Amino acid sequence: MADRYEIIRINPYEDARGELKKIFKKNNLESNNTIEEIYVLYTKKGCIRGNHYHSKNIEFFTVVRGTATIAI
Repeated sequence: MADRYEIIRINPYEDARGELKKIFKKNNLESNNTIEEIYVLYTKKGCIRGNHYHSKNIEFFTVVRGTATIAI
């Protein structure tokens, strides 16, 4: 089974707002998947993230715990 997976070390970006971890990159797989990257974001209460946009990306957000306001 060891030949079916590879362990890749994740180095999170961390600052006063929390952590950002890239858990998936398209080039880690040998497929034509349309998903290019997946991130897990841990944000401390009351912090603001983002304040930017991507003109050609499609993004999905899921709040796992707590609440969030997402402005588009």
